[in-house]
Amino acid sequence: MMGSSYEQVKELLGAIEAKTANKTLKQLEAAYLEKAEEYRVFLNGDDDLQAKKQFLHPTFGVLNASINELVQHIMNHGTYHRGNISSMLRQLGHAGASSDYVFYLYEVNK
Repeated sequence: MMGSSYEQVKELLGAIEAKTANKTLKQLEAAYLEKAEEYRVFLNGDDDLQAKKQFLHPTFGVLNASINELVQHIMNHGTYHRGNISSMLRQLGHAGASSDYVFYLYEVNK
């Protein structure tokens, strides 16, 4: 995290590990679905997803952005991480999964 100290990152990772420790796959899935619903409610509760708003980040400060811009960032950032995972799989000698959205659409529309 740009601008964060090693200790801040270590603390954040410790909190995440503590929150997810000893959870079953079913419990992690339930937590994921709960978080997804929170996002759905958040996005459906805003009439103008293009309007600029102020968001406060604890490290970086105030950000002026629209919900659309933040969703685009999340999608791009997710693609970055899927590419990292695919690269790690290839380095371990396994075939990487495609992270191309078009191939996903083909798959779900079969």
